[in-house]
Amino acid sequence: TNSFVENETGILYVTNKADANLIFGTDNTTAVTIDNSQNATFAGTTTIGSGTAHSSANDLIVGGTSSGNSHGITITSHNDDSGRILFSDNSNLLEGQIIYDHSNNSMTLGTSATTALTIDSSQNATFAGNVTIDGSGHPVLLVKGDASAGEDTHLQLHKSNGHGWTVYNSGTTLHFRSDTSSNDQVLQLESDKSATFSGTITNTPNTSDAYAMFVNQQNNAGWGLRVAAG
Repeated sequence: TNSFVENETGILYVTNKADANLIFGTDNTTAVTIDNSQNATFAGTTTIGSGTAHSSANDLIVGGTSSGNSHGITITSHNDDSGRILFSDNSNLLEGQIIYDHSNNSMTLGTSATTALTIDSSQNATFAGNVTIDGSGHPVLLVKGDASAGEDTHLQLHKSNGHGWTVYNSGTTLHFRSDTSSNDQVLQLESDKSATFSGTITNTPNTSDAYAMFVNQQNNAGWGLRVAAG
C-alpha cells in the first residue's frame, strides 16, 4: 500500500522543532539525515538529473545523457576568494587540490598537499617539478607561435640564477642564444641547412692519432682554419 504526504496549496513543512536530527529512511534504513545545523548526509548515491556513473565514482552524479542538453557544476565565489575541489584521505584533508583564485584569476593543481602546477591569468603555466614526455611512439613537445601575427617561437632553458640558453625561430631561421651575460647568439641555422657560428668551433679528438679542427677569429684580424694532430 502506498502512502503520501501531500499539500495542494501553500507551503508544506516537515520540521523537527527539537534540537535533534531529522531523518528520512527507506526499507527501515536511514537514507538522509539532516542535523540541527542543517547539514545533510546521504547514505547512498546522490543523483541530480538522470545520469549514471562507474561504480568507483558514483557518490554524486550530475547530469544525463539526453541529446541537446549540457550539464555542469558551478562553484561560485567572491571576486577576492577562491573556488576549490579538494581530495582528502584519512591522514590528510588537503592531499590533492584544484583551486581557482578569483583575486588574480589563476588556477593551481596540487598533489601531496603541495602546488604542482600554476596557470596564471595569461595562460602561462609554471610547473613545480619535472615535466616528462613519454610514449610508445615518438614523444613530441610542440611549441607554436602565431605566424600570422609575426610571432617567434621560443624555448628557454634557464638556471635559478637566470643564466641559460634560448632556442627560437624567426621565420625559417633557428637561433641558439646564450643568456649568460649579453644575450649573445651562438649558432644560426638556415632552412637550406647552412650554419653560422658566432664563436670558436673545437673538435676534441678521443684518440692520439685523431685530428682536431679549429675555426676561429683572432683579434678581429680575419678567420682561419687549422687542423692539428691530437
